[in-house]
Order: sequence, then C-alpha cells, then structure tokens
Amino acid sequence: MRGERNSVSLIFGSKAAGLDDVERFLAQAVDSSHYVTCDIAGSDRFAFRKFLEDVRERAQSGTTLVVVRSSPWTTAWIQEATTMSKGRTRFTSVVFLADPAATWGLIPDRSTIESMVADRRLSSLSLQPWHRAALNAWLGDCTIGSNALDEERKITATTGRWPILLEQFRGLIVTGI
Repeated sequence: MRGERNSVSLIFGSKAAGLDDVERFLAQAVDSSHYVTCDIAGSDRFAFRKFLEDVRERAQSGTTLVVVRSSPWTTAWIQEATTMSKGRTRFTSVVFLADPAATWGLIPDRSTIESMVADRRLSSLSLQPWHRAALNAWLGDCTIGSNALDEERKITATTGRWPILLEQFRGLIVTGI
C-alpha cells in the first residue's frame, strides 16, 4: 500500500475480526496529507471515478491512501480503481473495506474479483482470529498471565482469539471484574 505505485486492495472482515480498527490503523500509517476517506452516498460508479480523479488532481507527490468504507460500493468501483492512470510522482492506493453485508453483495461478482486477484490488479486480505504467536506477544505486552501455556489455552477457549473478544477480556482484567 505504501509503495510508489497505484494499487487496489480489498479487506474482508467483521467487527469481531477488527474491521472497525483497520481505518484507524491505516490512518496512522501515513501522514494526514496522504490519507483520504471516501464517503460517497449511493453506489454511483461515475461519482466514484470523479472522486478518484479529484483525489489524484489534489494529491501531493508520493502515494495517497484512499479508504472506501463498507458503504454500498460495488465491484464496478473496484474496476474503476484498477484502471487508474499511472503517474510519475503521484500515486493512489485504494483500500476497500468489506464488512459481512458488503461481502455478501459481492458474491454474484466472485469470479470477476477472483480474476482481478489472479491478474494482480487487486490484492485481497481476510481478517482472521489472531495466530498463537500474536496472542502470546499480546499477552506479554499486556502482562497478563504467569503460566503462559495454560493461560493461552484458557484464553483461546474463551475468546477464539478474535480481536474484539480479546480486547473485552483485557478490559475485564484491567478493571478487575
């Protein structure tokens, strides 16, 4: 996303997997002059094209990150983003966030999306429960537990290592409830 090239990404997720935190994370990854969110009402492909053209026109040199929230965007929007003209000093990285409702809406276009991924015009990522190594690092950072293996098993059994449940767990530990 941060390279000097145009790119388009699709992030699938849910609140439990941390999709609500992705936008905040991405905003921290770039300076504010290179970060834009897209809040176009409706699913008008041509309004989205105009929005992207305006972003590219106003952009400073470098890569501008455009985050398209889980709104009624369509596969046509992804196709618009993949056809961005190449620049020499100004680039755009477009990230589409797909919550379960948006993901459901993409099912009829699954083969088109798979084709764009296969052609490397689109990258996709699915948010998942945390890996054991991530959980263990997080437990260490939070200074939770003394018997790491036993604690990990209990926490995994209770939370499934889903980010939202782990944060709730941490909140309960911190408040002593």
